[in-house]
Amino acid sequence: MALSDLILKKDELIITQILKEDAPVLDNSSLIYASVEAISQLQDLYAVGDIILVDASNAIQFTFDGIFYSLITTNAVNLIVNL
Repeated sequence: MALSDLILKKDELIITQILKEDAPVLDNSSLIYASVEAISQLQDLYAVGDIILVDASNAIQFTFDGIFYSLITTNAVNLIVNL
């Protein structure tokens, strides 16, 4: 089973946390920068590979093939980072 085999609802995203060199470190905050790893086929606002700033306080965290992922809803997304 691969990560792409998961069936997500329209407003769900799977993300991994990333560290951006030019971004401030937000201590004691649930805001994190993340890379979108999987989306629903019905999703048209986000794409795999997008960098986003999200509130991860309500994220469901899990490990798949040794990598830590988080399942979030689109309501948790605060910013799409343009590279």
